[in-house]
Amino acid sequence: MSSSQSPAARDALARNEIGVAGVVFLVLAAAAPMAAIAGAMPLGVALGDGAGFAGAYVVAAVVLLLFAVGYAAMSRHVTNAGAFYSYITRGLGRDAGSAAGWIALVAYNAMSIALAAAFAFFAHSTFQSEFSIDLPWAAWWGIGVAIVAALAYREITLTAVALGAALIAEVAILLVFDVAVLANHGFHGFSLHVFAPGTVFAGAAGIALTYAFGSFVGFEATAIYGEEARDPERTVARATYISLLIIGVFYTVTTWAAITAYGAAHARAVAGKNPSEFVFAANFVEVSKFTTDVMQVLIVTSLFAGFLAFHQAASRYFYSLARDGLLPRQLAHTHPRHHSPYVASALQIAILVIVVGTLGLAGDDPYLQIAAPILGLGTLGVIILQASASASVVVFFRRRHDSRVWRTLVAPLVATAGLVATVVLVCVNFGTLAGGSSNLVKLLPWLYLLAALAGVGVAVRMRSADPRRYRELGRSHTRGEGVADRAEELHVAVPARD
Repeated sequence: MSSSQSPAARDALARNEIGVAGVVFLVLAAAAPMAAIAGAMPLGVALGDGAGFAGAYVVAAVVLLLFAVGYAAMSRHVTNAGAFYSYITRGLGRDAGSAAGWIALVAYNAMSIALAAAFAFFAHSTFQSEFSIDLPWAAWWGIGVAIVAALAYREITLTAVALGAALIAEVAILLVFDVAVLANHGFHGFSLHVFAPGTVFAGAAGIALTYAFGSFVGFEATAIYGEEARDPERTVARATYISLLIIGVFYTVTTWAAITAYGAAHARAVAGKNPSEFVFAANFVEVSKFTTDVMQVLIVTSLFAGFLAFHQAASRYFYSLARDGLLPRQLAHTHPRHHSPYVASALQIAILVIVVGTLGLAGDDPYLQIAAPILGLGTLGVIILQASASASVVVFFRRRHDSRVWRTLVAPLVATAGLVATVVLVCVNFGTLAGGSSNLVKLLPWLYLLAALAGVGVAVRMRSADPRRYRELGRSHTRGEGVADRAEELHVAVPARD
């Protein structure tokens, strides 16, 4: 690499590395479909609205599709590895954007930590029962961390391939279950009553919607990989829609199949007795013992894939904020050959080791006392960011006098209202979502207020100490950067790009 390159050029992420399929694999793996269906879905059925949980997934998908309309429109104007940070900066201002960046650090680190602990727990139990390999959960956790660190150190394409393989396997096994239920029960067995408003909003509908929205967390990471994507203005938008539609249809159909297997009238009672076996027991009856055993293994790979995907996302938020001066500059260094944010990745691994190691030494259960509450914390943070980003879309495009009413005004406004309502639901039901009602668990959401205040404080200090750098916060990082950014600074309308 030429020594004449500027530090910014040397520390850039790889360009033109991944296409639409690669980004889709990255974000679908983050959603961990197998873990969501086997873990979150039974709890939504048992604690929420019973058979109406299939409809809860539809409600969540519709709100998030409206969010995706504005999100995709924004991706055609702003390309930055700190997706939410950059979008909110460009819409709601630099102080708000910095706050969002620090909230994102907490949220995506929390998701990575939680999924690492959950992976270790299920790896321990699965390999012990299926293969008589009795390693403690801490050993599996260490193995998982080492593999993630090695993959994150290399090119992003290697991660996409690894996640793609895991994703295809878990989706395939669940599709086998869906087809088997259809073959055994026929179309008449799939009652449309599960989508009736009276069914969807029956029982504890708030808890149901909390689990439904939580299951989608991860799809929004498409914009994080914009700098590394080929033709980012189109790739991010396409990957966002494709990922969301696949997740929405897949969750709805598979949940509907599981409810059909037990009968709509009995699903809630069965799930309440033993939610951890809800999907596996149905598959054992509808398909076979062999595929049920495979499902048990694929939960482990699904959680590992989610861990890897959220690690990559958290590392890129560290990298993006450091590049803009909101964190130490050293975190913005990339590998000279692989162009991976390896310093940020190492920091994320260090945080994970400290948190899980400390809690593990204290004797906390890796699933109930580490994964569950921290996963709830991460879920809440991502939904807060989604609501804020949706609001920022409206402001961003109104400032530019954009004429597309549906894409840049109506859809984002409706999505903002839906997502704000979801934030309230998650906060109200946080104890249930986080798997505990202790005072410590109840205090976790306040971390976001502290993170937001820290972000604003850093931005305010920069505004005083380095006004030029402050003005550059949240800008795009593409080869054609500058035109839209400068137009916005001058409040000049630029043509909309469809």
